[in-house]
Amino acid sequence: MKLFSAVLLSTIVIYANGVADDMDGFDDKTEVVADDMDGFDDNAKETKDDMDGFGDDTNTTVDDNNISTSTHTSLIEGLSGELTEQVVYSPKSKAPHDGINSVKSSLFLDYDHKFEGGVRVKINAKAYYDAIYAIKDKNDFTHQEIDQLESEVELFDAFVEGKMADNIDYKIGRQVIVWGRSDTIRVTDILNPIDNRVPGMVDIEDLRLPVNMAKFDYFAGDWRVTPIVIFEQRFSK
Repeated sequence: MKLFSAVLLSTIVIYANGVADDMDGFDDKTEVVADDMDGFDDNAKETKDDMDGFGDDTNTTVDDNNISTSTHTSLIEGLSGELTEQVVYSPKSKAPHDGINSVKSSLFLDYDHKFEGGVRVKINAKAYYDAIYAIKDKNDFTHQEIDQLESEVELFDAFVEGKMADNIDYKIGRQVIVWGRSDTIRVTDILNPIDNRVPGMVDIEDLRLPVNMAKFDYFAGDWRVTPIVIFEQRFSK
């Protein structure tokens, strides 16, 4: 039995009321309201349906009294992150892996930005620390297990991609190239090694380990030719 816990957050409603009455021949107390109104006074409120230049992070709230706009921006454009806490409980394992055998805290940072001209840069890394080895007696574990599983900092993607010509794309750097759909039985998907240290416990996005490669795509009609140059040989964990 395995338990996971993960710590992974406008509706704009515009009400418009229009009243039009055609009244003729009324006395001094008659009031006329027209749909097409020009020359609003100082207290009038005007709302445009067609609004341009609003970014993806802009929220606009409209009510009967005021219009307020708030914009949310990140400190570094293109940078995002995720903090995860994972707890594993194994009721039938032998000591020292019985009971709670993993209390892992992970931090994932990702920088993904596309510059003018279509050049894209992507860099992400993940660091984790498993506190179970500090909670339990370290002498009960092998040095090899502690070295491999207690803590780690891993650089995943680190590549640049863009166009060399209208029909030629490039992608150079540390990357994952997936050929096929299976994650455990791999026939053609052999360019990237995998993390098999704890089967079934590694997030699918972290299963494949990136490798330094250069990938080119040449498009000719309905055909695509993809030469790949591999600069590094990595083995599965």
